[in-house]
Order: sequence, then structure tokens, then C-alpha cells
Amino acid sequence: MFNVELKMKGDKFGDDVLKISYPLVNIAVIYSEQGKYKEAMNNCNRALGIIERVFGSDHSKVVITLNCMGDIYRRQCEYGKATDVLNRAMAI
Repeated sequence: MFNVELKMKGDKFGDDVLKISYPLVNIAVIYSEQGKYKEAMNNCNRALGIIERVFGSDHSKVVITLNCMGDIYRRQCEYGKATDVLNRAMAI
């Protein structure tokens, strides 16, 4: 479902606009729950790049994606990376 939304928004607005960042994070959550961590992190990184370009790296909207990334790292037992990302989110 989110992939359909992502494709529709990408076709209408382009692949590097804010409107696709939220479906990217939603898809990342699903991938993470399926154990597809590489795909999940790729979507998070893409979404984070878009959100930071639009709002800046210290905007509150960045926190949602950082939280998702922290959870992906935690699920992979990469606690150092998870801590770094979540600390960055908490600092915002």
C-alpha cells in the first residue's frame, strides 16, 4: 500500500520532494519489521536527506526518521549506532 502511494507521489511530484519522505519512513518501518534492515535503512536515509534539505538538520521533523533509524539499529543489535542516532534525535 505504501509502495503504491510512494510511486503515485513520485510520479506526480518527483522522487526528491517532501511528499514522498513520509511514505519512505512508513515503508522503512515495514521493512524493519520484516527483518529487511538494509532496505529499511536505505528508505530512512533517503527520507532523512529530503527532510534535512527542506527543513534543516535540526528541525523537529528530522526526529521521526532518526527514531526509525535508531530502532533499525537496535533490532540489529548495533547499540552504539542506535545510541548515536537516538541521542541526536533527543538533542533536537
